[in-house]
Amino acid sequence: MCNNVALEFLRSHTYQDQIHEGIPEPTDSRLNPESQMVTEERKDIVRRLLEDLSEKDRQLLRRVFLEEEDKDSVCDQLHVDRGYLRVLLFRARHRFKAALARANAKSAGGEI
Repeated sequence: MCNNVALEFLRSHTYQDQIHEGIPEPTDSRLNPESQMVTEERKDIVRRLLEDLSEKDRQLLRRVFLEEEDKDSVCDQLHVDRGYLRVLLFRARHRFKAALARANAKSAGGEI
């Protein structure tokens, strides 16, 4: 018991206070206009690629990856279990990657 008390005492100095959710995230001072432009271009490419997917794939990818919605709530709303959600996400990501490959092939050929 003494060992546990001593370890707890030593660990008490390493605890950190939780950050409140209402506090805005600090801005990254390393960002420059060029990197912001590239980031915006990438966001635009992702939006266009999502538009090419089916509504189901688009909503699934957007909710899970962009909006970071809880997977359990997505499962409840889609009436699927967690294992099948994994399969749906795999297929949707595969279709997204295929759309990205097609877009890259078009841009390499001079089309956009």
